[in-house]
Parts: sequence; structure tokens; C-alpha cells
Amino acid sequence: MRQDFKLNTKTLNEQLLEMLFPTHCVGCREYGMLLCKNCWDNIDFLDDKYEEIISICSTKQPLIRKMLNALNCDLIKGLNTTAAELIFKFLLERQALPDESFVISYVPIHQRKQSIQGFNQSETIAQELGRLIGMPVLTLLKKTKENPSEYIAWNCKGSKILLIDTCLTKDTQIKDCAHILKQAGATQVSCLTFARDF
Repeated sequence: MRQDFKLNTKTLNEQLLEMLFPTHCVGCREYGMLLCKNCWDNIDFLDDKYEEIISICSTKQPLIRKMLNALNCDLIKGLNTTAAELIFKFLLERQALPDESFVISYVPIHQRKQSIQGFNQSETIAQELGRLIGMPVLTLLKKTKENPSEYIAWNCKGSKILLIDTCLTKDTQIKDCAHILKQAGATQVSCLTFARDF
């Protein structure tokens, strides 16, 4: 009975939040969802790689720029799920979903930065993608130094890894992280980012 009460209370809290802060589309502000069907359908996926790194969208699209800014600041609750759903759609349309031999991991941020901002957007997207695909999400890397960036990897001998980051920039660290994972024994590391910023 007590558990049912908690569940009902949570539902009431969510309803109250929706009344006070209604959900609107990030793109057009239409009421009801974070990304309306029209904006969802108008997102252009990228079909090229940059140094073997797959990015699904470009920040040259104003909507993707808005989404990325909101993700980086955790401004819109649930947007990480929407980003993961777009990645899932991208992989599904290209018949590129990783098979069950893969695990998902993500590019970490420094512990100091995470304690200040309270989250790692790459981790939240990876967790949601793992839920959609039905695949385990593992923490395989730790950032030990901020400037210049340094990472260590746990033993991942024989692992096949889908490595997730939020955005690919010219000075991105995902490629370095993939190299470190391979040094730690991974047999394959596929790099994927939600956006590309160049």
C-alpha cells in the first residue's frame, strides 16, 4: 500500500510540474512534446564520417544547435532521451545497430566538473540509448586530468564497444579515448556522437 501511495504521489508531482512548466517542442514551441513530429521529420542526418567517427547531426541545423545547448546545460528534462531516440532512429535506418556482442560506454568528464554540474550529458545519452537497444552501459574510462586531458581505462580485454559522446569538435577527445580503450584490450571501438560542430 505504501509503495502504491509513493507511485501515485510521483504521478501527481509530474502532473503538477506539467501544469506549471508545460512541455514544448524545442524547435517550434508546439505544446505537448520535446520534439514535435514536424521538427523530428525535418532533422537531416549526416551520411559521412570524420576520421571514422560517426556523428548523426550537424550543429549547422538551428534545431540541433538548440538541442545541444540545452543538453550541455541540462535545461530541458528528458532531452537526453530524445537525443538517444534520434541516434536509435539513425542506426536503425542504416541497419547499423550494434549486435549483442557490444557494450556501450561514454566519454567521461573530470570528477570535479561532474560534481559541479551534477551530470555528464554523454553518460545520460548513453544510458538512454542502452535502454532503447537493450544493451549494457559500462563506465570504462576515467578522466584523470583536465588540461591537457588525460584518461585511464579499466581492463576491457576482448570487448567490442560503442563509445558515445555528445558533440564532435576539432579538439574532441573521443578519438583519444578510443585509442586508450584499445590499449586496454578492446578489440573494436566504434565512435558515435550526437552532433558535429564543424
